[in-house]
Amino acid sequence: MVPSIESQIHQALVEKEELRCREIEENNLRQTGVHKRIKRRKITMPKVRLGECAICQEPDLLLMVSQYDYDLEDRGFQDYCIGRGVFHVTGSEGSKRREYMQNYDKPYSDFVNESLFWPDKPRAHSTIEVREYMDTQWKIICIGRGKLQDCWQLYRKAQSDKRP
Repeated sequence: MVPSIESQIHQALVEKEELRCREIEENNLRQTGVHKRIKRRKITMPKVRLGECAICQEPDLLLMVSQYDYDLEDRGFQDYCIGRGVFHVTGSEGSKRREYMQNYDKPYSDFVNESLFWPDKPRAHSTIEVREYMDTQWKIICIGRGKLQDCWQLYRKAQSDKRP
């Protein structure tokens, strides 16, 4: 079982703060030759839902979710996602988008080699434009995965609440 999306987002925010402080410390060291430790901000557990059963709507937070255990083969979960208005992120059955949502271990390196995701007439675009386009498409995949993981956790909670 993977950590809750709240825990994953919290960990990502802690790591981001650590990186920010290290960059400042390294910059200070280069400029002054003296290592001075920067005080880290305390990162509290984020509130990712407006209500106990609400689905996270913040794309920036959903991008921080990186561990998944949802099961798109679970018919009950599919119905739950349809009812919550989330299932559309999976794409149509048999599509490459569905494949990337279902096989959440598939990395970005595989994704960029999928010509189906490339913009129309990629040669008409600069390399930078194609990379930006692909990065945006990958973010959409990651946000969808995060949304599905969030929905999975709510689904599992709803299932356990039904049990006596």
